[in-house]
Amino acid sequence: MKSYDHNKIEKKWQKEWEKKGLYKTPDTVKGKDNFNLLVEFPYPSGNLHVGHWYAFALPDILARAMRMQGKNVLYPIGFDAFGLPAENAAIKNKLNPRKWTEGNIKYMKEQIRSMGTSFDWSREVQTIDPGYYKWTQWMFLQFYKNGLVYRKETAVNWCPKDKTVLANEQVVDGKCERCDSEVIQKQMLQWNIKITDYADRLIDDLEPLDWPKEIKESQKNWIGRSEGAEIDFPLIFANDKKYKFVMLHGYKSKGESPRWKWLKSELEKFGHEVVIPTLPNTEHPKENEQVAAALNATTYDENTVLVGHSLGGLVAMKVAERLNNKIARLVIVASAMNPAYPGYVERPFRKDFDWDIDVEKIKAIAPNRVVLSDVQEITRAPYLKDLAKQLDAQLVETKAVKEHFMADKEPDMLMWLRPTIRVFTTRADTLFGATYLVLAPEHPWIMLALDEKHNVLSNKSEVKTYVEAAKKKTELERQTNQKEKTGVELKGIKAINPATGKEIPVYVADYVLGHYGTGAVMGVPAHDERDNEFANKYGIAIVETLEPVVVVTKGGDAIKAGQPFTDRNSILAIVKHWSEEKYLAVKYLPTDVKGFVSGGIEQNEDAVAAGKREIREETGYVHAKFIRKLGSTIHCKYFSDNYQKNMLVHFAPLLFELEDDTRGDVEPHEASRHEVTWMTEKEMDTFINREDMRIAWQRANGSSFYGGDGILANSGPFDGMTTEKGEKAIAQKFGSAKKTYKLRDWIVSRQRYWGVPIPMIHCPKCGAVPVPDKELPVKLPEVKDYLPEGSGKSPLAKAKKWVQVKCPQCKGKAERETDTLDTFVDSSWYFLRYTDPKNKKKFADAKKMQNWMPVDLYSGGAEHTTMHLLYSRFWHKALFDLGLVKDAEPYKRRMNRSIILGPDGQKMSKSHGNVIDPDEVVARLGADTVRMYLAFIGPYNEVSNYPWNPDGVVGVRRFLERIVRATEFVQDDASELLTTELQHTIKKVGNDVKALKFNTAISQLMIFLNLLEKTKHIGRTQWATLLLLLAPFAPHLAEELWSVAGHDTSIHLEPWPSYDEKLLLEKEMPIAIQINGKTRGEVFVASDATKETVEAAAREAVAARLEGKKILRTIVVPGRLVNFVVEE
Repeated sequence: MKSYDHNKIEKKWQKEWEKKGLYKTPDTVKGKDNFNLLVEFPYPSGNLHVGHWYAFALPDILARAMRMQGKNVLYPIGFDAFGLPAENAAIKNKLNPRKWTEGNIKYMKEQIRSMGTSFDWSREVQTIDPGYYKWTQWMFLQFYKNGLVYRKETAVNWCPKDKTVLANEQVVDGKCERCDSEVIQKQMLQWNIKITDYADRLIDDLEPLDWPKEIKESQKNWIGRSEGAEIDFPLIFANDKKYKFVMLHGYKSKGESPRWKWLKSELEKFGHEVVIPTLPNTEHPKENEQVAAALNATTYDENTVLVGHSLGGLVAMKVAERLNNKIARLVIVASAMNPAYPGYVERPFRKDFDWDIDVEKIKAIAPNRVVLSDVQEITRAPYLKDLAKQLDAQLVETKAVKEHFMADKEPDMLMWLRPTIRVFTTRADTLFGATYLVLAPEHPWIMLALDEKHNVLSNKSEVKTYVEAAKKKTELERQTNQKEKTGVELKGIKAINPATGKEIPVYVADYVLGHYGTGAVMGVPAHDERDNEFANKYGIAIVETLEPVVVVTKGGDAIKAGQPFTDRNSILAIVKHWSEEKYLAVKYLPTDVKGFVSGGIEQNEDAVAAGKREIREETGYVHAKFIRKLGSTIHCKYFSDNYQKNMLVHFAPLLFELEDDTRGDVEPHEASRHEVTWMTEKEMDTFINREDMRIAWQRANGSSFYGGDGILANSGPFDGMTTEKGEKAIAQKFGSAKKTYKLRDWIVSRQRYWGVPIPMIHCPKCGAVPVPDKELPVKLPEVKDYLPEGSGKSPLAKAKKWVQVKCPQCKGKAERETDTLDTFVDSSWYFLRYTDPKNKKKFADAKKMQNWMPVDLYSGGAEHTTMHLLYSRFWHKALFDLGLVKDAEPYKRRMNRSIILGPDGQKMSKSHGNVIDPDEVVARLGADTVRMYLAFIGPYNEVSNYPWNPDGVVGVRRFLERIVRATEFVQDDASELLTTELQHTIKKVGNDVKALKFNTAISQLMIFLNLLEKTKHIGRTQWATLLLLLAPFAPHLAEELWSVAGHDTSIHLEPWPSYDEKLLLEKEMPIAIQINGKTRGEVFVASDATKETVEAAAREAVAARLEGKKILRTIVVPGRLVNFVVEE
């Protein structure tokens, strides 16, 4: 072959491969193991960029090599084709988004084929195909039928001008990207999927997976599991109103049970009166007897709160029916069910009660009504929901400590009797230091306090203004855009710290999020940086309850494992200069500890006296004036060079100021151990090298918080406990253990046209009804335009004929759901469809899935590490729980690729003018060149950023041209000079490809070519081996050279060459090659090679990378590495 016409060669072989169906993958091949190699299917934006090449062409190297190595490789492709860009293009250009999308797909398919990738196009999946999204809808309905899907009001970004819901990415600086209007938060009914039910499994099941640590951590951080405690803070109001609580027990219960006694005690602490009538005949209760007992037990008036639990709930309603004057509130807790309701369990008292209630009379007597439901009671919960609706009562759905609220302590019952704020904290050990509470703007209590019925806040207008402003901010803005935390005190109320019994202020602040924890946090300014800033701004008390504990594990004073500790009380003295803004810096020479004067407190000596003595002994300064103590004791575990044992030292941190420069002599022993200098504040910041010293220094400079672990102080009976013990003990005493998650349920509703219609029907009689399976798929209808409907509904609402249907249950008039599904739903199961893409009866056949699942390797972008990976893992687990797939995890191994930057080192963008058009480069230099350049740019198994280097691309092209010219060196007989190097090359390229180190594999091919060009002789069998090694990287050129060499079959159907270990030189060793400290290759040299030989071999191996660069110096570390330092 005389010339390298890449255009002719590449088109020729692409056509030939497609004609022969070379990459069509059978489900099984006798004698071969299956390998499922998955890449993220692309969105059809209309044009491939360099990132697509990096995503598809490089895993293709692995796919091709593994086929040659005996695997039956599935390498499928498809298009994630629904989405907002298509809808925006439709609105802008007044065309159907399907037409726009399908046109883009057609164009991009040709571009992908031009890469020479070995995708199996017979398994192509498109999410816009009704044959695909039929099964997306079907799975959604399975989840709905199994309780994983529900509908509720959720906050959305609303543009008041366009009258539409905006995705988060459409909100820029709090404004609509389309019209620049200020975006507000609006509540809308949205479909949700209960991903939170899987939060623990999504974290715990990561452990055995062969995934990089960084990806696992990203998943864990996104879920945000926190283990802590929920603690209730009672509220008191300015009017300090006291109530009479009348509490009615249930069937077979007694008023003197531990639960009722506990409730009575807690309410009486705040001056409330509690009456618990003994209801007669609890084994065989009768309505008239029990109602009479309740009425006769006390009087009822506007200060009465009537509470009924279980059957007592029905009795309470019957009591309310017979009252003639209003009461303050009616609280129904897990009321007995009406026998007429589905799921009723027969009770002996059924006929002794009238189960009909006078709803209007009850509403008139009790203007404030609450129904408390335990979600664990699956049968009773729906009844209570309906009961709350009948009574127009507030429904509180919660989880009781013991089902049916039967535990000795039921905090949720108390919470709805006595005004309470429940907080979640991961630091229960700091409860005694909680000096204020903060509520999220969307906290239910805030909403209640701001409604028209309540006037508990004296600054209601101020609070309302703040809350309204918070609604205009996105969650991200509330968390990241505030240099200074803002808030408003809720005047007219106080909370009671349950540990100290002290009143503390309550604030509303938008840095607290309503969905995280309970939407309320306790402020502990002594032990949290954010709380400290807030407290300092608003003048809130700061109370230390935690003494720091520092454990030294590095350096000359690191603790010695296995040795005991000796306690000692000591001082740590910060000494200020008498006239300058400087401090005394002390370096302890034996262990290189840098900080301040320190030393033990002698018997009958106080801390201040000890401090003055130590200052004099270590520095010679005589006149030290005590200024103040710097907070609580600081404990430190370290190894003492002086005493030669582990010490647990309890430092009293003190601040002194010298009165003058009077200085005496320092004993030689002390002088030899301490180096003393004066330093500025800024110099001290960098000088200090031990944490206990730094804590004292921070306190001296006004920072009064410590957020680490420690020993409890100012915490009553818990003083002296460690953080770990204190957290458990305080949580047990004042609250209950609780896990919370940042993860929220997955909102899948989208008010868009171009998406999968949600297969639900809304019937005024039957409620939400699933579309019957036989009517799937629910296809997208045609609409006149794709602009939002105006009320917040999607453009589908305009398709009136499509919307109006019959209810599948009652056959009455009903309407279709007009929201479409989040596109992350489409991509949560596409890999399953690849296993059986044409199946019309199932989403995929179980046997076919078993052939290919779980995915052996999933290669993707770091930007999908959290949401897509998390959603698809959840989706798969839900399918697993329903028995629809056999594995709980979809991917055995996941790896993220790097990012290709522009030639200027910045992210490619039109605004930067640095976008590389791969089509142009392919036309000029060839697809094989682009593939090999991207493979050579850096290791594919590591995440990094690689700037596009035009010279580097040209260098790879020259390498391929040299391969072509090397055909003239082919002879019948083998070259003995190449034998050993070829064996090395076979071994190294094979191993590196498996490890996704394509760059070092190519380096080895270059090394071999260099040797070949020197020998000018290669045997035909050796040449064939070289082409086989080249084939995964440059498939077109390798195929052409294979054909020219006289072979009739495709090179890509040939087996991978084997190597003979005996022919490998025993005395050769690998040398890492670095450029500016980053590994860019590897070369094998003889173990006795000279420094010059090693450098020369390394220079040859990375010649393409060094081309056009100025080498400033070369560092050769014998036996290890060569590092070329080049000018950037």
